[in-house]
Amino acid sequence: MENTVAHSNTKIFWLLWVTMVFLLCLIFSIGDAQAKSSKDFFYKEMVINVPISDVDRVITDYSNYYKYFHHMEVSRVLKTNGDNSSDCYFEIEVFGRTFWAKVRLDRTYVSPNHIIVKETTYDTNLKELNGQWELTKIDDQNTLVVIHGSAKPYMLLPDSFLKNLLDKEVSAAVRRINRLLTQ
Repeated sequence: MENTVAHSNTKIFWLLWVTMVFLLCLIFSIGDAQAKSSKDFFYKEMVINVPISDVDRVITDYSNYYKYFHHMEVSRVLKTNGDNSSDCYFEIEVFGRTFWAKVRLDRTYVSPNHIIVKETTYDTNLKELNGQWELTKIDDQNTLVVIHGSAKPYMLLPDSFLKNLLDKEVSAAVRRINRLLTQ
């Protein structure tokens, strides 16, 4: 009799838990239509009051990304492929889980006033990961910095919740880079 009651209580607990997760997903998904309409899942732009060459130097210092991205535990250059391409390994700790990726970061000088660093993921435990930095010279002492992309884990998380988390993380990283360069 006790086993039947315990088994019944366990079923009720899991049913309530699944219902709660479903309701939370529904609540957090209200803004998903807008998030899915754009190719980019996160987007941040900021004007940094330093020359484009200084910003370029910092954002291509891949082994120090852990200093800018709050949840990043590991940022390591695996190999360089000439002056403008590097293979890197990144680990991020979120929700008590470690997400990792091996990426190629390719820097392209579109013009002396416009630099793009594009991330191509070639091995990861994430469902999706891509990103891009864009630096645009405004004048000799001001640079427009734009970072955008997408990251999705193999987890049941509403897009709007994940988008909000990534927006905060990317915004904080750009602010940290800004503080480092303008001190």
